[in-house]
Amino acid sequence: MSDHTRPQPFCWRAHSISHPGSVRAANEDAVLCRDDVQLWAVADGMGGHNRGDLASNTLVRHLE
Repeated sequence: MSDHTRPQPFCWRAHSISHPGSVRAANEDAVLCRDDVQLWAVADGMGGHNRGDLASNTLVRHLE
């Protein structure tokens, strides 16, 4: 296999940003970044529903 067709390793760098929106004072979103197993998730806090922060954080904890 020539050098130009050999699979090249690469490094992931993940970043996240979220905004609470116009309904809630606090941000209810949760983000998971597991570069070691190539798993990334964003859980929306479901603005307009009670305890969206609990729902999104519970999902992220279970995925960890």
